[in-house]
Amino acid sequence: MALPPAAPAMMALYVGAKTPRFKVASLVLLRATLQGCASGATTTVPGAVVAAGGPTLLAWRHFDGLNALRAEGLTCPGGLYYAPNPEPLQFDCRLWRAAQLRLQDMAVGLSAQAGAPVPQAVVQLAPFVANTEDHLAEFKRSDSHCRTMMDPHIKLASVSHGFVQDQHYWMQMLSSEAALPDSACLLGSPVVPLPLSPAGAALEHPAPTAAAARAASRDAVVEPAANKRRLKPGTGAASAGDDSEDVTAEVTTTTELYQGPGQTFGMVLLIISMSIFCVCTFGSIFLGNLYLAHKARNVPVNPAEP
Repeated sequence: MALPPAAPAMMALYVGAKTPRFKVASLVLLRATLQGCASGATTTVPGAVVAAGGPTLLAWRHFDGLNALRAEGLTCPGGLYYAPNPEPLQFDCRLWRAAQLRLQDMAVGLSAQAGAPVPQAVVQLAPFVANTEDHLAEFKRSDSHCRTMMDPHIKLASVSHGFVQDQHYWMQMLSSEAALPDSACLLGSPVVPLPLSPAGAALEHPAPTAAAARAASRDAVVEPAANKRRLKPGTGAASAGDDSEDVTAEVTTTTELYQGPGQTFGMVLLIISMSIFCVCTFGSIFLGNLYLAHKARNVPVNPAEP
């Protein structure tokens, strides 16, 4: 770790001191300065700029939008409808810290799948679109992303974003784990603004308000053990032009039963096909028997010869 700007001056002050009392005072002051700088420092990787200390206001807006979307209900691109869910997701700092590390891994050429796996967690990655107010647009456009973030079994979540290799990314981490959320990153944490985007527009992210932090750190509702389910994003294909990708870490699931409009159309088509088949089959048998009976009645009977 590089020394802070004040460290050389403090070290020179200590070396130049002659009296023992002055040496002790200088040493205490030097140690306090170094500890203060170290506590505020963050470990960064060249090429990666991510929020330090806690989630940014932009991430909070994204998180609030996700809860609002789940509360309203949504039909995903594949046709699966999710009813309104009044239970909000809980922000979990463990997932947030894991997402920050994955964003830094991406900066050195590693995939978002690298790093220590997070049990019962699903990682969703999508590019940030600066010219839209809908931060969830890219996630809603992908059927697999949509089905995962709307799943009612999801309880914990985190939202991170970073400017990695000339691209601004969103990263959602979702978990169905029935546990109390970690709120250590929510209160009293400084926020580092993101750098200029490629277009040159600066994104400013002030710290979250105390009300938002308290709302995100409220106690989660613990599910009974019988209702727990491990899940992963559905296998639905993303729409054309969707640059997002799904990464799952040690996740197993049961496939959702499709109940969209296509299912109804398929059932109607099957019933019509079976009806036509039955009419044609039994109708041909009936008409054939009728024809044979009519032909038998019209055959002349030859009189017996004497």
